[in-house]
Amino acid sequence: LVLLSAGRGERKGPAGLGQAKAGQSDHYEIDSAGIGSWHVGELPDPRMRRLGSRDGYTFNHHARKFHVPNDFRYFDLILVMDEENFREINRQAKTTEEMAKIQRLSDYMTHHPEQHTIPDPYYYGPEAFELAIELIEDGCLGLFHHLESARKQEWKS
Repeated sequence: LVLLSAGRGERKGPAGLGQAKAGQSDHYEIDSAGIGSWHVGELPDPRMRRLGSRDGYTFNHHARKFHVPNDFRYFDLILVMDEENFREINRQAKTTEEMAKIQRLSDYMTHHPEQHTIPDPYYYGPEAFELAIELIEDGCLGLFHHLESARKQEWKS
């Protein structure tokens, strides 16, 4: 699965990547990307890295741009952080199969069901980064619970 955030994918995408990989890297191949190329090759925002480190996550993934059509072909799930990403990636999808792979990470949140997007914390204070990490963690935990349930159902059949 690949986690997508806006052109500045170094803020939310690698945070999702770090959280998703925590305890799951043996079961899934996980990556992150941005919809733009503004910060390709850069490390995540230092504020996100600092908060992630405090919470036990390693956010050291260098930003990359989502690569159409390779990423559509390679990944089973493409998770977006907000509506801008959702619209942009759906616009780039060429088939119904590709469109079906695109999902919102917020759809998997269980502790914040009222939250329909993961806001970009860049222009706000530390509390915005805290919220982004909390929401991404909630979405990742819900996602992996969903995937494990589906996998167990598959084993039973």
